[in-house]
Amino acid sequence: MDAGGMDEEWQRSLKESKTLAGIFSSIVQDCKSLHPVIDDFLIKTSKLENQLKATILAFSAFTESFEKIAYKACNTKGSSRDVGACLIKMCDKEKEVQTQLSALSNF
Repeated sequence: MDAGGMDEEWQRSLKESKTLAGIFSSIVQDCKSLHPVIDDFLIKTSKLENQLKATILAFSAFTESFEKIAYKACNTKGSSRDVGACLIKMCDKEKEVQTQLSALSNF
């Protein structure tokens, strides 16, 4: 290969390098502007997770208390038994909701 061909190849390589450097610089700038938004998202995600955990604990206590009422009503005489049976079915549905909430927060 002659000197002119090498010089041409070198200039093309230099031009490609400058293009790649420009693309890299653009990516770095985009990442810098994205960083605060990602930090904000992570902070809010953490707060949401904590709120979900608190909700799950409160919902669990509510369901447990409701379940006690349901079983008491189920162990009585008369029509209260039917009400108790319905309340137990409601408790089962509440437990399903609780399971879904737990799955959502990995708790």
